[in-house]
Amino acid sequence: MRMQAPFFADRGLDLSGLHLATLNVSIAPLHFRMGVPEFRFPRIAWTELHPAEDFSFSRCVLEFDGVRHDALVYYPHPETKARHFVDDQTIEIIAPYIERIQAGDVVLLAVRSSEVEVTG
Repeated sequence: MRMQAPFFADRGLDLSGLHLATLNVSIAPLHFRMGVPEFRFPRIAWTELHPAEDFSFSRCVLEFDGVRHDALVYYPHPETKARHFVDDQTIEIIAPYIERIQAGDVVLLAVRSSEVEVTG
């Protein structure tokens, strides 16, 4: 994520103020798909180790321990991401650093239904 951030900034999405790592939020047994997001960046060649990839972002709110955080759904399009796969029951979130959050914690996540479609 740190290596990708400058490419997004060059295209108008400033990620400063956010922790440049993802929180992987399971919504199982539900599924999601990315609709028409606020931000879409096709063919980002951020490393010589992988082919260019497409990325989308959608604003969301993540609540943990009673505190709400403005965040982003981070969506590397699987059709362009050859070496990393996240299933459609896991939503990757970029948020400010949240000190006490850890694997297995319960969060509330509010997404824009016009951009991120949850079914199930």
